[in-house]
Amino acid sequence: MESQATKLPVTGRVNTWADVLAENGKTQQEFDQEWSGRQDYDIATEQCRLISLALNEGTEMKTADTSQWKYFPVFDVIPDPEKPAGFGLSFDGDDGSCTDASVGARLGFKEPRLARHAGTKFPDIYQRALV
Repeated sequence: MESQATKLPVTGRVNTWADVLAENGKTQQEFDQEWSGRQDYDIATEQCRLISLALNEGTEMKTADTSQWKYFPVFDVIPDPEKPAGFGLSFDGDDGSCTDASVGARLGFKEPRLARHAGTKFPDIYQRALV
């Protein structure tokens, strides 16, 4: 019998980092052990990869598959003297008018709504990976 949680759409199930870990069959303790001693940028990049995998419900985006559309969260850079880098990120929507290979396809999403969801729910993680 399906649980109530699995009946929800993925955007209803994945709203926190704990949800991302659960969707990927991991615990926080397992993640911490695996990534202990790594640079924060590397940890955040892995978190972004897991967010993508969770929201894409296991679909891995392939760089070489040009028939597979890929969507990414888009952020505004905003001045913030309280941040170590002096600025932060603000989610700004998404647009398919131009693409660039500066972000790995494995961090992309199969639908614009999933990219939007990731950008609004996990901006702090993206900031650590992108700034």
